[in-house]
Amino acid sequence: NHEDNNENNHREYKVHVEENKPKRSNDVEPTLHPNKILTALIANDNGQLIS
Repeated sequence: NHEDNNENNHREYKVHVEENKPKRSNDVEPTLHPNKILTALIANDNGQLIS
Protein backbone atom coordinates (compact mmCIF):
# COMPACT_ATOMS: atom_id res chain seq x y z
CA ASN A 1 0.00 0.00 0.00
CA HIS A 2 0.96 3.63 -0.38
CA GLU A 3 2.13 4.22 3.21
CA ASP A 4 4.53 1.27 3.09
CA ASN A 5 5.96 2.70 -0.11
CA ASN A 6 6.69 6.06 1.51
CA GLU A 7 8.29 4.34 4.49
CA ASN A 8 10.60 2.30 2.26
CA ASN A 9 11.63 5.37 0.27
CA HIS A 10 12.38 7.25 3.47
CA ARG A 11 14.45 4.35 4.83
CA GLU A 12 16.49 4.12 1.62
CA TYR A 13 17.09 7.87 1.65
CA LYS A 14 18.24 7.71 5.27
CA VAL A 15 20.76 4.96 4.49
CA HIS A 16 21.99 6.96 1.50
CA VAL A 17 22.60 10.02 3.69
CA GLU A 18 24.40 7.96 6.35
CA GLU A 19 26.68 6.43 3.70
CA ASN A 20 27.64 9.87 2.39
CA LYS A 21 28.30 11.45 5.78
CA PRO A 22 31.75 9.94 6.55
CA LYS A 23 33.08 10.82 3.10
CA ARG A 24 31.97 14.43 3.50
CA SER A 25 33.46 14.88 6.99
CA ASN A 26 36.72 13.25 5.85
CA ASP A 27 36.96 15.87 3.10
CA VAL A 28 36.58 18.71 5.60
CA GLU A 29 38.29 17.67 8.83
CA PRO A 30 41.88 17.06 7.64
CA THR A 31 42.06 20.63 6.29
CA LEU A 32 41.50 21.97 9.81
CA HIS A 33 44.53 21.97 12.08
CA PRO A 34 43.69 20.37 15.48
CA ASN A 35 44.80 23.52 17.30
CA LYS A 36 42.39 25.60 15.23
CA ILE A 37 39.54 23.25 16.14
CA LEU A 38 40.54 23.41 19.81
CA THR A 39 40.74 27.22 19.68
CA ALA A 40 37.30 27.38 18.09
CA LEU A 41 35.85 25.12 20.79
CA ILE A 42 37.43 27.21 23.56
CA ALA A 43 36.09 30.37 21.92
CA ASN A 44 32.60 28.88 21.84
CA ASP A 45 32.80 27.87 25.51
CA ASN A 46 33.88 31.36 26.55
CA GLY A 47 31.36 33.02 24.27
CA GLN A 48 34.05 35.10 22.57
CA LEU A 49 36.34 34.68 19.60
CA ILE A 50 40.03 33.98 20.10
CA SER A 51 42.22 34.54 17.05
